Amino acid sequence: MSLEHAEIHGVQIRDMVSVTGEDDPVYRGDLYLDGVKVGSFEEDPDGGPTGIFVDDDMTERLRKRMDRYFQGEGLSVQDDDDYDLFFIRLIEMEELLSLFRDLKERGGFCLVADYTDDEMVVYEVAEEEGMDQLILVEKLEDYDVYRDFEDFVIA
Repeated sequence: MSLEHAEIHGVQIRDMVSVTGEDDPVYRGDLYLDGVKVGSFEEDPDGGPTGIFVDDDMTERLRKRMDRYFQGEGLSVQDDDDYDLFFIRLIEMEELLSLFRDLKERGGFCLVADYTDDEMVVYEVAEEEGMDQLILVEKLEDYDVYRDFEDFVIA
């Protein structure tokens, strides 16, 4: 099974493109809810919150999906800027999905996204036996493992 886009509670980003340089990319793209285009997003190149441009009748539905995600993660939303974390996570998952596809085409086992330090570090694991060694050698404490395409869907 292959997966076209990462998804969090039915929310997807599609046609995502980088609108700035490679060092610290800023993305924009289309927003989909349950497979239907409902608007677009664009990250702020100055580091502000992500701009969300959604059809008025979809704003509340999108917000409810984001709230459900935060609740599942044990987080609370203090103000509208906190919703930016949802899009950061979704963009990250979309990027990781692309890396995962390439890894699987080369016969690799899994991807590990390490959040132990300030910047995410991504490791490719060629075979199952390499997982434990990676965790010990790199002293991973906060990480996600992507073994299957289903790991890119949070329902």
